Amino acid sequence: MKTFLSFENQEFENREVEEKIYAKVRDFLKDNPPIDPDGFADLYAREIIDRDKRYVAGLEKKFFKQAEKNLEREHRQQLALIFEALVLDQTERSDWLGENAMTVRSSKFDDYVNGVDMIVEFPEEVSRHLALAMDVTTSNILAKKFSRIREEINDSRLPRVKYYDSKDFHGGLPKVPRVIIGADRQSVWQAGELWLENKNKELAVCPMQKIILDEIIIQLKTFSEYAAGRGKKEIADSYGASLKIMERIINEKKERNLPLPLINDKVFSAIIECCENFNKEVDF
Repeated sequence: MKTFLSFENQEFENREVEEKIYAKVRDFLKDNPPIDPDGFADLYAREIIDRDKRYVAGLEKKFFKQAEKNLEREHRQQLALIFEALVLDQTERSDWLGENAMTVRSSKFDDYVNGVDMIVEFPEEVSRHLALAMDVTTSNILAKKFSRIREEINDSRLPRVKYYDSKDFHGGLPKVPRVIIGADRQSVWQAGELWLENKNKELAVCPMQKIILDEIIIQLKTFSEYAAGRGKKEIADSYGASLKIMERIINEKKERNLPLPLINDKVFSAIIECCENFNKEVDF
């Protein structure tokens, strides 16, 4: 049997735990599928939807073929799926991103084409369709991701989510601030074990929550300041509005005396470093 995530020097018995975690991930993601473009026939012509699905099928086939030839890439992808499932589940179950935040898996089109793995929506702001597009990663090699965001701001663009459906909104989101959230293998592994054992109290104060919140806030602040400094007021305001919400969430957690311990995470450190260099317009 093919094992999941072959960590170096890992004891054999832990491989069974790996398989159990990934089995839970598969079940969770099956119950929480990506947004289906077929549900948007009221907005887009059938030929447009079918064209998008064919395009994604081609990209997906190419992606999996490349992953099969690169075992490390396949491992990173599997690890990222665990991380994605954790964020989706714990945002709803443990309020990782605030009491009212809702996370939705993006369509495969928006994942492959627009680089959006999931969308977090703040219902109290739904009249403004205020949401964040999140790019999920477990790699600390982030140059392309941050360069893409810089180019978007320089070109006065925000990411588009073509297919979006939630309790309060159905349609396309034309201008959605993008952030990158990430954690390394050790962090994902630790949280994954808690998740496997249904230790929801521990997950509610899991260090990964602190990582994600800090990553989002420093990026929103960095991108807003960068946009403002280049006269991109609409972009700056969009990132700034999201920043205010995230700062409020952090303050609410502090008021509840919620312990959010720091953790040494390689991906977190890489995101912070990229933010520190973002305004310098140097290569990451």
